[in-house]
Amino acid sequence: MDTNKKDCKIEQFVIWTLLVLIILMLGVIIWINGPGFGNLGRNSAASVALSDQETNILPVNATSTATNEVGNNKISPVDALVNGKAPLLSEAKVSKPVVLVPKELSISKFLVSDESIEYGNTVIFKYAAENANTSTVYKMLFQCPRNVKVFNSNVDGDQCQTNIVEAITLDGSGEYKANFYNYSSRPQPVVVSLLAYSKTKDGQTYLKDSSVRTVYVETDPGFSPAPTHNFDFDLIKDVQSGGSPLTVNFTSRITDLDRCVSVVWNFGDGSGTEPTTVCPDGFSVKEVTQSHTYTKAGGYGSVLSVDGMNVYAYTAVTEPVRR
Repeated sequence: MDTNKKDCKIEQFVIWTLLVLIILMLGVIIWINGPGFGNLGRNSAASVALSDQETNILPVNATSTATNEVGNNKISPVDALVNGKAPLLSEAKVSKPVVLVPKELSISKFLVSDESIEYGNTVIFKYAAENANTSTVYKMLFQCPRNVKVFNSNVDGDQCQTNIVEAITLDGSGEYKANFYNYSSRPQPVVVSLLAYSKTKDGQTYLKDSSVRTVYVETDPGFSPAPTHNFDFDLIKDVQSGGSPLTVNFTSRITDLDRCVSVVWNFGDGSGTEPTTVCPDGFSVKEVTQSHTYTKAGGYGSVLSVDGMNVYAYTAVTEPVRR
């Protein structure tokens, strides 16, 4: 009797286990195929179509308004993923979104032929950038000490600048040549910046990348610095203007003269004096004088040079007065 009861319980357990498994399987099938058990075959095919097309449908959180069209009905990507309404592959017309991400302009090469530059030598800079195109603009900025000059045969004037706005625009050939001159008594550094800009259709330029190199310019082997001085001097005339012939008496007072100096007069009309030596004589002020007669009407700039330092004066000579 006990054995029969035990066998009956085992049979009931097996039956209930099978029922639970069948219910679970049905739940999984319904969950996969969506609502509408009668459309099981249809939705299974739709699932295959969705799997084949999933790379062409935006994510649920995408902001695109792209839709799939089946006949006159429009099915959004969200409905296709959430409600299992994806159309069959043969019926679907999918608009695949294309997003173009522009590549950034970046400097890939900025080389200099010599970082220690002899006075007056030509230096070659070579440059390039990744993702450059016809709208790419290159500029170069030379930041120099006061006694250093940079020149290029194709550009007028000294190229040393302090502001990025004044940077030199390059021709885009990938190479630039420059000559460096150092007018001081020791090597001087020059900071060279390469700037890469992107130019828009409306002509605006935007800085995208930059690279910096520092070079050192040697001094001129024959350079001799001007001697320092503690003295001062002026230039005074007894007349400012007058009719020709006009005689002008020039006077210069040199103060605190501490050594012998060379004095040269230039009167502005093509005439002047040979250098003369003036030495201190124990007084705090040393006075030098010179006279000159202008015979033609005109404006004349006279120059007094003391050891290479100059002071200027202007004289206006008019036509003689007829009586």
